Amino acid sequence: GLRMDRLHDVHSLKVNFVDSGEGSPTADESSSSDHARDLQSATISEDKGSVHDDAAGVLSTHSLIEIEAHPHDSISDLKRQLQSSYLQEWGLSGRRLDRDGIATGWELVNDTDGSILSYHLFLSSYGIKNGDIIHAVVRKYHEVEREAAAK
Repeated sequence: GLRMDRLHDVHSLKVNFVDSGEGSPTADESSSSDHARDLQSATISEDKGSVHDDAAGVLSTHSLIEIEAHPHDSISDLKRQLQSSYLQEWGLSGRRLDRDGIATGWELVNDTDGSILSYHLFLSSYGIKNGDIIHAVVRKYHEVEREAAAK
């Protein structure tokens, strides 16, 4: 499960899909604003709100980070984008990079079922929709590993 331990940091990311300009913008805008209204009304209603807050509290003490992405972004594209933005903040600097240029020891995890998002698939492969939450789970570096890496 995603319960926190001291070895991992969890950063919760809200995915905002950027429209690539396909299709007519007017249709998109109306449907997305309806959706936003539905979401707001769901969040405001007391009973749902409290359940949701508890669940969020278990997962993360961090505030939600909003990220811009495209449904056809691959997971590795997204990881590279996040890594360049949050390298220092998430403690990813100085780690070994894999052949995709991505630091070792962190994963993106689907909020709905806790599954790890696999590099070569796309956001759309996981049915991730605009406004969905994913989590970046970053394994903390032990001093021992850091010293070994420095040698």
